[in-house]
Amino acid sequence: MSQPKLLYETRPLVAQAVALNENHLRAVLTDYIDNYYNVARTHMSLNKDSPVHRAAQSEGKIVSQSVLGGLHHIDRRVA
Repeated sequence: MSQPKLLYETRPLVAQAVALNENHLRAVLTDYIDNYYNVARTHMSLNKDSPVHRAAQSEGKIVSQSVLGGLHHIDRRVA
């Protein structure tokens, strides 16, 4: 991934998070990219899917999982 594109994609996170040092910033950015941006966040260019495709779930209880220290939440269905 090119540096300018990475900065553009992480701009919403950087505007909300306070990094304590470089290592903390790297950990937060890695968590954002690996566990939220590519897995749960919908992308208009992908027809409201995420880069890591997941099957639609229609049954089960909806549970909210916080990510990035509660800055975002992912809703999932569980049996």
